[in-house]
Amino acid sequence: MKIIQSVTNQLKNTRVSFQRFPLSMLCALLFAISTIYMNHMDKDPVTILSGFSSAFSMVMVLGVFLFLATDLIRDSYEASWIKSHDSFKMVLYIFDLAILASMYVTIRPSLAAASYDSTWYLYFGVLVATMVACTFLGRLHSPDKFEQYVGRIFQIESIALVYSMVLYGGLSAVLFAVVHLLGISLYDAIYVDLLILIFGPFQAGVFLAGFPKNLSNDPSIQGTSFKVLIQKLLTPLLLVYTAILYLYFIKMFINQEIPSNLIRNLFIWYGIVSVACLFFHSAYQEDMTSRAMLRFYPALVVPSILVYFYALVLRIQDVGFTEPRYMGLVFGMYVFICLVYFIWRKGRDNRVLPMILVIFLLLGTIGPQGMVSVSRRSQEKRLEGYLLKNDMLKNGKIVAKSNIKEEDKAQISSIVSYLLNTYDLKDLKYFPKDFSPMRFEEVFGFNQVSAKESGSDKAKPGLSYFAFDQQEALDIQGFDSYYVLHYSNSEMTGDGDYRYFTVKGSNGDLVIYKKEGTASQEFIRIPVSEIFKKAEALQSTGSVTSPNEFSFEGKSLGQRYRLVISELSTDASQQDYYIGMILLTQGNNE
Repeated sequence: MKIIQSVTNQLKNTRVSFQRFPLSMLCALLFAISTIYMNHMDKDPVTILSGFSSAFSMVMVLGVFLFLATDLIRDSYEASWIKSHDSFKMVLYIFDLAILASMYVTIRPSLAAASYDSTWYLYFGVLVATMVACTFLGRLHSPDKFEQYVGRIFQIESIALVYSMVLYGGLSAVLFAVVHLLGISLYDAIYVDLLILIFGPFQAGVFLAGFPKNLSNDPSIQGTSFKVLIQKLLTPLLLVYTAILYLYFIKMFINQEIPSNLIRNLFIWYGIVSVACLFFHSAYQEDMTSRAMLRFYPALVVPSILVYFYALVLRIQDVGFTEPRYMGLVFGMYVFICLVYFIWRKGRDNRVLPMILVIFLLLGTIGPQGMVSVSRRSQEKRLEGYLLKNDMLKNGKIVAKSNIKEEDKAQISSIVSYLLNTYDLKDLKYFPKDFSPMRFEEVFGFNQVSAKESGSDKAKPGLSYFAFDQQEALDIQGFDSYYVLHYSNSEMTGDGDYRYFTVKGSNGDLVIYKKEGTASQEFIRIPVSEIFKKAEALQSTGSVTSPNEFSFEGKSLGQRYRLVISELSTDASQQDYYIGMILLTQGNNE
């Protein structure tokens, strides 16, 4: 009953949101109305209206935070000339409307055509920048209790989210009971309508009603529970994770590995969480633990960000910029700047940190230096390089040519596919104005292929092989040890770690390391492409493939071995694969 009463009170308190932030709440209501309308419309014959409604809904979400930011500027300087000059406030609101209108004009054509991923990057870049701005605009006039102010914003949003989840769960249960117990028929869409109303206007109302204004008499974010969360829970976890990272660095340098995509992502998220932790430690500088963290911890995080930059730059040099890599570089630079700032300023006046993030997000989103423009130019430059290499570019126009290397065909196909899926054709160089994937062979002179396909097997499915459905015995003569190993290059799966061996992928090779106590040495290295070629050669004969034929023999570390491929499966492009192996060795590893 207390929960229901609390939700009821929050519903009553939303009137405060309309009084303090009327335009933001209006945008939240318009978002709900347009989205519910879209939920009930027949989308097949009216795709233009569907695109209009989607674009309008997205712009209204941006409007919630854009008008909130404007009102926070007014509140921050409520005693200054801004408060007493209505004309200045009107200019700000007109500027907001101009931003919303330009955003609508930009994203509507893309949504109506259901294409151009670059539009989403532009929209979310501006949206996130506006949301971040709302964390500091209300305290522009003073650095006093800035960390408490930001913490309170996150606290209020968490409360609003919990209330919304409770209310939606309760009302959904009531509707379910009405339908199945009383036999009253309701449209299924009503559940989605309810979701939109609760996680739209209701959640916005609860959030804005509790948005902090004056923290002089509000000690909630300075309370014991939040301090315990930062100092006693988050800080020890980060220190343990830091120690693990340093162990990984040692292992990486010994094995001369380059971090994979998954590891790079872990680095950047670790850096972002570390910056957030240091930010809130700044609120407790009277405490010895927080002072020690601000003094020593930033320097411990810097090496991980440098390794992240190293791995990311190598990837960019290899395949150029894309929007995710560009934003990864931006966030890496931001984390590095924050760490240097904490080393230099020890967390004094942290208002500058979200300001820098907003500047980075806007510069990285809008204009010729933004992620969309830079990524498009980068990929066009890669395409231009392959076309010039194969004499397929004359006077700025593509010349069809079929007799080029299969690797170049695959790279050209990959770049073209990315450009067409991400950008509007009218913004791209070299392509005919009426170009489409159906005209690929006409324009380039060959069919579109994937990175691992060859000219003779463009339409082939992925490889699939299982040795022991052939009912043929495995020849183990001359070997006295038998190990079953597996490896998948999926980032979710990772390395295959076994008692005596570790299986990894490294620069296109399958590598098996032999363990000797706590150390390990490279035992077998085979190019993955060689395994695929052997599989294709054995299967192309039309006869049953023998597991004894599909093997690789040799001698390493003074020990003879035979590596039998027992299972193999790939996708059509052979970029994702799984390999099952049986390792036979002469001599005992124990």
